[in-house]
Amino acid sequence: FPVTIGVPITYFLLKNKTNLWKDRLNLNILFLIGIVGSVFPDFDLTLSFFVHDLNHRKLISHSIVPYLILFSTVYFFSCTLKKNQMLIKQANLIFFVTVLSHLLLDYIVGGISLFAPFSINIYGFDIYFEKSSDFFYKYFTSWYMVAEMILMSISMYFIYKLKEIKINLFLPFFFLVI
Repeated sequence: FPVTIGVPITYFLLKNKTNLWKDRLNLNILFLIGIVGSVFPDFDLTLSFFVHDLNHRKLISHSIVPYLILFSTVYFFSCTLKKNQMLIKQANLIFFVTVLSHLLLDYIVGGISLFAPFSINIYGFDIYFEKSSDFFYKYFTSWYMVAEMILMSISMYFIYKLKEIKINLFLPFFFLVI
């Protein structure tokens, strides 16, 4: 569900940027960046195929540190550009904010290692479902699932609202990856 939160966040970040709404290609790229940013921290899940009992939320991908460094670096270098400076700054901001939204959601539903690699302490709220035969029943009847469905509904509204943007072409790929 972090994938879908990137769509409304990107929409609100671009809402008043009328010059960016005129170029459909750049607009689609910015929405793609928003979707990628909202799922980016979970690309470390591929490591779980190789490492048994890996808590991917203790890795640096679920820390604010690398994203602050990346955001600051890209912002600094974008200030030196003459061409596409606004577009790069907007893309950088969208990526950063959508990654932060993913980290915030993970903070709420299990915790993250906020300051990795300096500390692997997990900060946040722990949700735990015992892996048993009724695991899926407990999961799908939890408050977590209700929140997930509300966010999905909000996101689907924005996807429907933005028909002229080809977001619907991006989402199946990311749902497949996840």
